[in-house]
Amino acid sequence: MLACVSHHGLGHLAQVGPVLRALRVVRPDVTFTVRCTAPLARQEELLALPFTAELLADDFGLLMAGSLDVLREETLAAYRALHAELPRQVAATAAACERLRPDVVIANAGYLPLLAARRLGVPAVLLASFTWAHALAAYCGDAPEVASLTAQMLAAYAGADLHLAPQPSLATPELPGAQTIGPIARSGRADPGLLRARLGLPAEVRVVLLFLGGVPTTLPLAAWPQAADIAWVVSHSDLPARPDMYPAAAAGLAWPDLLSSADALVTKPGYGSITEAACNGVPVAYVRRGAWPEEPGLLGWLHQYGRGVEIARADLELGDLRSALATLWERPPPPRPVASGADEAAAAIARLLP
Repeated sequence: MLACVSHHGLGHLAQVGPVLRALRVVRPDVTFTVRCTAPLARQEELLALPFTAELLADDFGLLMAGSLDVLREETLAAYRALHAELPRQVAATAAACERLRPDVVIANAGYLPLLAARRLGVPAVLLASFTWAHALAAYCGDAPEVASLTAQMLAAYAGADLHLAPQPSLATPELPGAQTIGPIARSGRADPGLLRARLGLPAEVRVVLLFLGGVPTTLPLAAWPQAADIAWVVSHSDLPARPDMYPAAAAGLAWPDLLSSADALVTKPGYGSITEAACNGVPVAYVRRGAWPEEPGLLGWLHQYGRGVEIARADLELGDLRSALATLWERPPPPRPVASGADEAAAAIARLLP
């Protein structure tokens, strides 16, 4: 099986990983090759199964300036260039796929692998909670050529033999064949005491994770206010030397265990962050990305099944988050949603295998 996974942050790998692991249970004879440009160590962490890595990209998604801002003109230029030579790109992708002789191709969320698989006569699966066609239209829809570009993209997506849309997914009426499945999320083992012991913190200190996704983002963390009863565990590499801030590695825990042991998550609305927080009972303070098409559905689902509160971009920059966190901690936790999507996806994909 060949899985072609977008490296637009880490959420795509977090979506694919549980499905591949569930597939391995259903069909232990299946081997996996993964095409993705994420660092190999992050792939191994998020996939957590034996696989052959090909550090190659099949899409670029949207070009970003950090995790919150889309480079609109650069993105539009990149899609113009791609579609100007689309037949050649499809041929090159098909040649790469043919060399691997896959029985099934999974795409999340690129469309070139779907076109390549169709060209080779190989069953193709779109496993994604949104498409790049909808993202491009959301940010660049006023450009005259975008209607033609997105029509080509949607035609490629519509050619998938199986379209699995894990909840919460963007509604895609242009792709009526989508099969809705449950949420995909990793479950962690909550141990707040162990987390505090690893960080050397007393029991009364709240531990808040700051994670804005896999796209590098700069925040003025050194200027954030300090509070004696809040400690920050931060995924940033440029962490300032402060007694109340710790790198995520200092906890020595796998991400699902770290998340489930924390008191809150500060993040942007991305699929993996939202579903894993809700399924692990962790409240979320989030800053919106604006036009991101997946965002309204993610946030509606979060407010239905989890605990969430919006924070302003300016408050995130200033670290003025205490009021939002207090609001979250006052709310009683709702029943946790069941992350059934990986098993449902595995069962559906297995039916395509010989």
